[in-house]
This record gives sequence, C-alpha cells and structure tokens, in this order.
Amino acid sequence: MYIKHAFFVLLMALMVLFCSACATKKQGVLGLPPVDASNHYRQTHAFNTGDRARVLSAAVTTLQELGYNITVAESQLGLVTASKTINNTNAFDTALATLGAILREETTARKQTQEITISIVALPSQTGENTRIRTAFQRTTRDTQGTITKKETLTDPELYRSFYQRVSKSHFLQAHYL
Repeated sequence: MYIKHAFFVLLMALMVLFCSACATKKQGVLGLPPVDASNHYRQTHAFNTGDRARVLSAAVTTLQELGYNITVAESQLGLVTASKTINNTNAFDTALATLGAILREETTARKQTQEITISIVALPSQTGENTRIRTAFQRTTRDTQGTITKKETLTDPELYRSFYQRVSKSHFLQAHYL
C-alpha cells in the first residue's frame, strides 16, 4: 500500500513539473510593456503655476504654431490631443516606385505619409501650486495604399525638451500679456 501511495505522489509531482515546463509566461492581458521611469520623466514637465487652463492654452498655442490640428481640447479634464500628417515621399521614392511598377507590372507600396499624434494630460500638483503636464508623441507611418507600416511612441529626449521649451515660452508670453 505504501508503494502505491509513493508511486501516485511521484506521478503527480512529475505531471505538475511537466505541465509547468510547458506553460509560457505572458506579458499581461493587455500586452503592456514594462514601465520605463526615464521615459516617464522625459515626458513630464512642471510649470510654476496652479492655473491648469493657462498651461493647456500655452500647449495648444504651441501645437498650432507647429502646424498641428487640435482634435480634442478638454480643459476641465486637462486633456489635449492633436495630430499632423507629413507627406514623406521624395522624388527618389516616387521614381523607384514607378520603376518597380513598370518592371513588375504592379504598384509598389512605398512609405508615403506619417501621422504624428500628440496627447497631453495636465494635472495639478498635490499642493495646487504647480501644474504638471505629460506629453506623448506617437508616429504612424502609412504606405501609398494606406496600410500602416509602423506605429511607435517617439522617445527622443531632444523632441520633448524642445517642445517643453516652446510651451514654456508661450506660457511666459501669455502670463505677461505679450
């Protein structure tokens, strides 16, 4: 009887080990990437004012000066989104696509447009003396047929630094009625 019990326990242990070896570790239900603290820091900027509406207004002014179309502006929620489409096709790409179409008797898809989408969320600090904004730049590249070829969040520190410098300048000018 003892041998049967030991054999049964050993068999169950082997089955558990076998099943656990076959299991794969998933990234998560939503497939979210791990949190990157440096990216969060780069995307966030604090302004020395509790006037969230003025900071958002400076951000909207900056986006419009850069040629973006404002798609959502909810000052009560502290949310702004904007987008801009850039035509990426140059003479070389056009000539190459034409040559490919002639040789293969088909249309060759080339990267043609990029859509840059910017999302801004403004939050007051816990004391209410400062306003923090977090900005995310995303780029979607489409070929000539409209198919998405690449979608990514832009992480270049210079991009965020330059944007926040412009927003700060706009905020200063608005605060001093210039």
